[in-house]
Amino acid sequence: MIGDAILFYLDDDLLSLVGRPSAHNWVQYHAETGDYDVSIARRALAVNPTGRKLYRFQSGRPTGTGC
Repeated sequence: MIGDAILFYLDDDLLSLVGRPSAHNWVQYHAETGDYDVSIARRALAVNPTGRKLYRFQSGRPTGTGC
């Protein structure tokens, strides 16, 4: 299966991958089987999640950062 995802930079050494599970599976497989110094933490998918640790807000206009 082909999938895509968005990789968000949150902080030094901290990224968040958002997208279809197939992309997460591919990244996790390579993180575990490759020679990489990384750790993976996955959040269970839920229809109505509670206790979120992270919220994302998006603006799609050139002056969006001025909001």
